[in-house]
Amino acid sequence: MSPTPTITTASLDDAPFYLDPAVGDLIIRSSDCVDLHVHKDIMTHASPVFSSMLSLPQPKSHSPGDDFCDKPLVDVHEDSAVWSHLIPICYIPCLPSPPLSASDLDLIRAVLDAARKYQMVSVTNVMRRVLVTRPVVLQKPVSVYAVGCVYGLEDVARVAAWSSLSEPLFVEYVPELDLISVRTFHRLSEYRTRCVAAALKVTAPAGRWENVNERLLRIGSGSGCFSQDGCQIVGRVGTSTLYRRCWATYVEKLERILEQTPDAAKARSAVLLEPVIQSAQYCHVCLKTIHANVDAASTGLEKMLKEAIKEVVLEF
Repeated sequence: MSPTPTITTASLDDAPFYLDPAVGDLIIRSSDCVDLHVHKDIMTHASPVFSSMLSLPQPKSHSPGDDFCDKPLVDVHEDSAVWSHLIPICYIPCLPSPPLSASDLDLIRAVLDAARKYQMVSVTNVMRRVLVTRPVVLQKPVSVYAVGCVYGLEDVARVAAWSSLSEPLFVEYVPELDLISVRTFHRLSEYRTRCVAAALKVTAPAGRWENVNERLLRIGSGSGCFSQDGCQIVGRVGTSTLYRRCWATYVEKLERILEQTPDAAKARSAVLLEPVIQSAQYCHVCLKTIHANVDAASTGLEKMLKEAIKEVVLEF
């Protein structure tokens, strides 16, 4: 785990409230020897462990020149960076400010460890929300999946598994994979395989998208159509539906992409749609409607793919 920054008391005017010795009636001393001043009733309400611990007599602070030495003192094993997130959430359970990012996963795990140790349910729930924020889950979906599985956060693991579909699964190694078993990783891989199957069922010959969009896939290829390429009608193996050649090529390329990244948004990829639009540039019949038709067909396909993939459930 990378080292976490320590809190200093250089500027109490700008410092968090818990660094002010005049605050509260309890001192929590972190492992890096930072005294954190809190209210006992807040901490006991947030943590059954603190409630039990503070029911017993605690030693008092005896720092030289300390006017607040009558406060009970609790030494903890976590550093001040962890407690700087635990304490505010115990007071008000809301997302940290400034927000945490994917680069803070080590810190998030340390906070979750402390929340588990002290039975701070509110902290766990806030970290659950942090893990599924876009700056975290979209940047490191496989890492978040692993963290979700390790800490029993099934909802987090499911969101992360869904988010991982936008990129190939084996792009790079992430250290959080060391936290989970081969079986747990296989569960993610198997989920992805089922998502691929669901997506390809939508785009398959005589599939749902083809049936709904048959008119759009053929539009402009009748009388007065002068293009000899993109507007040419061709068939697909396994169906009696005839496609414009540009759409047939689009579907074939999309299916190859979906086999690796079953992400519904790929249906709207400019790389795939631009050739369809360009195919109509020499045909005055198709050119009038090509943009609207491309938008309607690709938007409809994206929606169908999303619905089909969402029906696939990550099993635990």
